[in-house]
Amino acid sequence: MAAPTPSPAQLKERRKRIEAMVAKTMSILDPAGDNTKRWKKFFESLDDKAFCEFIEHLRNRESAMNIIMPNMVKTLKIPDILTAAKEVGFKTSHRLWLIDKTTGRKYLTNEKYLVLNIPIRRAQQEWDKKLSVPSRDKKVDALTGQVVSEDKACAISAPEIQSLSVRGLEKTLQELVKVRGGDVTAYGDFTRQLMENGEAKLESLDPRTRARSATIAKVLLEGMMISNNL
Repeated sequence: MAAPTPSPAQLKERRKRIEAMVAKTMSILDPAGDNTKRWKKFFESLDDKAFCEFIEHLRNRESAMNIIMPNMVKTLKIPDILTAAKEVGFKTSHRLWLIDKTTGRKYLTNEKYLVLNIPIRRAQQEWDKKLSVPSRDKKVDALTGQVVSEDKACAISAPEIQSLSVRGLEKTLQELVKVRGGDVTAYGDFTRQLMENGEAKLESLDPRTRARSATIAKVLLEGMMISNNL
């Protein structure tokens, strides 16, 4: 048996309750009231027929109500979201079915936990067209042996070197300052190991190689008639 068609007075009363609920919910989420005013203005632009069609679209999940919160200007707060969800009767906490990794048995938690749908956005730096890490390391400086220009990924400063040294991270310094810092022979062998084995060991590198900058500095000083032990 079909439900009786509501009278115009009943429809008006229902519309009044819906608009009041929307206004209250939006006021909780956006205390400044901008979204409340926006939806109030929207509802005022709808006649009763258009309003019923809009509600029908919501019921069929063909449309959704949104809230506008300008980035870096306003912020949605978790307590407000939970309060608004409770206001409209939306459950955000549930008991969860979990599987024990040891026994493989499935069990239901005693406590309820917050469950929300959240968007996942990929960082722009991971996009190929906006890749912030060079795709090669072929261009090196003739005097230092270090990667330069558009092939250069990063640099290490003197304070950073001191910070690593006082922590006793000698192997890290060896890789960053020597192998990746201009020792072309060691870096070539290091890269070859990575490509062939998926890993590289500093212990397997020739200890007799040195950074090109040290060799160039030695030559320049000797050209100035300054003896040195570089």
